[in-house]
Amino acid sequence: MRKVLALLLAFVVGTGVVVAVTATQAGASSEFTVVGHITNVAFVTAKGTSLAPPGPLVPGDRLVTRADIVRNGAVVGYSEVVSTVTFNDDLFSEGINAFTNRGDLHVSGLLRGAVGPSGLPKVLDLIVDGGTFAFRNAHGSAHIVVLPNTDEVVTYAIG
Repeated sequence: MRKVLALLLAFVVGTGVVVAVTATQAGASSEFTVVGHITNVAFVTAKGTSLAPPGPLVPGDRLVTRADIVRNGAVVGYSEVVSTVTFNDDLFSEGINAFTNRGDLHVSGLLRGAVGPSGLPKVLDLIVDGGTFAFRNAHGSAHIVVLPNTDEVVTYAIG
């Protein structure tokens, strides 16, 4: 359970932090690092919705998360992520990061083996493939390192 939450936190943070720290133009090249902190988690399975997994997760089960996106100690937005268990113990995640007065950013990734016996990875990479308003042309990647307390350090490379 803790591993699943840590991975999801990494994804959530990765999805939201990019917009808050990017250059003023979406097409500008930028690399920056932020920290994310998960605030809400819900597991949605055939057994219903719960705050903890009701048992082993199977294809089709979902995990819904929300996280604060923090930069220099201030909350600059939030991230909403839906992760779906697929085959081969993989987890497919998509998220939107909402940044106050800046716009939204779309992030996605396939977390290979995340719900299997090896658990969630401590390091992962995500795709940044679009956004709105100031981030309408955003593209690139997010490199995430999950800390022991489940916060995430996210480094974005946006072009």
